[in-house]
Amino acid sequence: MHDRAGPRCRAYELLPEERAAICAFALKHPKLGYRKLTWMMIDAGIACVGESSVYRVLSQADLLSRWKRSEASSGVYEFKASNDTPM
Repeated sequence: MHDRAGPRCRAYELLPEERAAICAFALKHPKLGYRKLTWMMIDAGIACVGESSVYRVLSQADLLSRWKRSEASSGVYEFKASNDTPM
């Protein structure tokens, strides 16, 4: 008789309620990154999960805030100072 591996243990898999709570909290705070969201949720008792779990959930839900890229500069400085400004 040989020992066989049992089913994989999923002790650390997030519950659907936790995923929903993470997404809802991220939608309430759209300007914050996943790391700050993680610790705010822990402090508030909303979800006690790690940063990597929050990143995965937000990535799958397409809720990660990304840096907005600025438009390329034309190389021309448009602002001209006026002499009317008192010093």
